[in-house]
Amino acid sequence: MRAKWTYALPYATLLGLLACALVGAYLWHIRHAVKDMESAQIFEQGPGSQGTTGLKANLRAVRMVVPDRPHDPMDTQSPEGRAKITRRRVFHLSTEAHGFRGEDDVAAKASGPRVVIVGDSVALGWGVDDDLALGAQLAERLGVEVVTSAAPGLDATGLEGWVRRTRQQVGGDLYIIAKGRGSGGQAGWAPFVSAVRAASPARAMIALHPVSTFDVRALTEPQAIPADPPAPLIDLTPVFDAARRAPGVVLRVSHDGQAMVDLATGKELARGRPEQLDKLAPEIIAAFEADDAVSEPLFYDGGHPDAEGYALYAQALADFIRDAGLLTLPSGR
Repeated sequence: MRAKWTYALPYATLLGLLACALVGAYLWHIRHAVKDMESAQIFEQGPGSQGTTGLKANLRAVRMVVPDRPHDPMDTQSPEGRAKITRRRVFHLSTEAHGFRGEDDVAAKASGPRVVIVGDSVALGWGVDDDLALGAQLAERLGVEVVTSAAPGLDATGLEGWVRRTRQQVGGDLYIIAKGRGSGGQAGWAPFVSAVRAASPARAMIALHPVSTFDVRALTEPQAIPADPPAPLIDLTPVFDAARRAPGVVLRVSHDGQAMVDLATGKELARGRPEQLDKLAPEIIAAFEADDAVSEPLFYDGGHPDAEGYALYAQALADFIRDAGLLTLPSGR
């Protein structure tokens, strides 16, 4: 006669196998695809006090929810500040095995010319899906591979090392250092350009992000453009200014305060005085919160382009690269 416990053995074995399968599936999911994360969870943290070292690898269409109107980035650092921003923008972000944006893994050697974009959140294409980001749109216009090695918050102190590490990982024929006007730091842009050229004869260029009319800090503390840059340089602000069309609004600052102006009619939709000169007036913020349709052409949050803005940015880069002869392009391009 069989012992009673032997009757339960098949069921226990089955449960064990099921548990192993579930654990394995969970571990595979963590390793290869992380979905529906909050914005703060997409970053790879360095040891000790190094802080953020880049984006996590193998993210798959992570759902991101970010503010959809001009704001001070510091407003999002506290629950109270985030609660005041009701307009939300949703986009999806993927990374490959190195943490570069996009799902396709970047091989060590390219089959043709390779362009590398290095920079911050604008360079990354923050606010739009992968296929609408700056790198994807530039690749479409140039007909070559474009690697986006960027992360939100990447500043001048980490940019030189970032460039060197990316050069070792993927090589590259043309590096686009894409940052804001004041990102060169006290040493200027030369260290970043030298880092590009150190390992091989790769070319370098500098792209200065467009400045939104609602970026009050940039307007009150303007940064000079280097008169003698160490590499070919394009400033995107004039490009965006020339392309701005109604419908939409812009911010105008004068001695008596700030005004939100309708581009189609020229009428003021809101006016107020800020609590600090480098902040938006409460009346301007309230006008955005009262109407989800109010927006600045080519931007969505006072710092990042929208999909149309990234397309304009990519086209301007492609034209600049062709005109300056910075890259040997495939025939017909």
